[in-house]
This record gives sequence, C-alpha cells and structure tokens, in this order.
Amino acid sequence: MGGLLALPIFALPVVLLGTPVNRGLVNAALLGAAGFVAFAAFGAIMLAYDAPLRWTGRIAQRARNWILRKRPPLTGLDKTLLAQRNEIRAVLGEQWWRALLLSAGRLAFDYLCLIAALRATGSHPRPSLILIAYAAAGIIGMIPVTPGGLGLVEASLTGLLVLAQVDSSQAVLATLTYRLASYWLPLIAGPVAYGLFRIRYRSRSSPPQTTPSRT
Repeated sequence: MGGLLALPIFALPVVLLGTPVNRGLVNAALLGAAGFVAFAAFGAIMLAYDAPLRWTGRIAQRARNWILRKRPPLTGLDKTLLAQRNEIRAVLGEQWWRALLLSAGRLAFDYLCLIAALRATGSHPRPSLILIAYAAAGIIGMIPVTPGGLGLVEASLTGLLVLAQVDSSQAVLATLTYRLASYWLPLIAGPVAYGLFRIRYRSRSSPPQTTPSRT
C-alpha cells in the first residue's frame, strides 16, 4: 500500500511542471524503474533512521491541523509513526531489507506486466500518466468490495489509461491482458501447489493425539 501511494509522487512533478517527456513504453518503463528504486531507498531510510520519520510525522500533523482547523488538533503523530515503525521492524527482524526489496520488486514486475500489455497493443502513452494510472488502479483494487478488486480494477484502469491518451480499444485490450496475466493465471498455481503439498507430505504421520488422563 505504501508503495502504491508513493509512486505518483515521483510522476506528479513531471505532469504538473509540464516537463517534456517523449512518448514510448521504454520511457514509461524507465520512469517506473526509477520510481521503484526511489521507493526502495525511501523505505530503507524510514526503517533505518528516526529523524526522517519524525520530520514526516510533524509535517503531516501540521498540514492536517491547518486544513481541519475546526476539529481538535492532532498531536503526537511523529511518536505514533515511530512506534508503528518499530513494531514492523521488530517483526521483520534483520530481514527487513529483504522484505523491502520483495515489496518493491513485486510492484515493479507487476508494473512491467502492464507495460508489456500496452506494448502488445501498439499504444504510445505518456509515461508519467501510465505510472499514475497503475498506482491509482492498484489502490482502487484494495477496496474490499469484490475479491481482488474484480471489476473495479478493470473499469478504473481502462478509464485511467484512456485519460493517459491511450486509445479506448487499446486500453480495454491492454487492461484485460494485464489482468489475465497478473490475476487469473497465478490462480492456477494454487491447485498445483496444493496437490504437490499433499503428495510431498502424505507419507508423514499425523501428530500423536494425547488422551486426557482419568482422575
């Protein structure tokens, strides 16, 4: 979730400042790769050091109190973030860096799956808008309305790709191809993994059951 929320931060300056970006999926892949590297570095800093997290909490707290002036002021957000970060780091232990890399890698390969689907349709979108469309569709998919965001992701991603100047027919085809590869095909691994598990461990005896002693 943190990765999906952070990705548009790296693309919004390009969109808002009007920086010229050449069209092409190669540029979209490079922009996405830079975003995922920056996300991994940002996550490592937040997990390893206290000062950046305190500063982020104080800035967010001031912004919230300034926007919602009529509500009771929020206090201690920096301490709350530190406590939650320490809890996460305690659970991950010394392998926190591996969890961070796996999280960034999962998002990167999923994003490249969308890029490949767009490439197959022959579209030439704006790279920065594709990154924002991917992040927004991923966040919408987390809404617990349908399993895996089924239907919500397809509708939202198609519309966002059209806004990113992808042809409507290409947007529909790319979205369906992306969802087929990233959502439906991995489901096939479930029954296969279950069958392999049953074959591997069927010879192992069940743990002995203890009977209550009579008094």
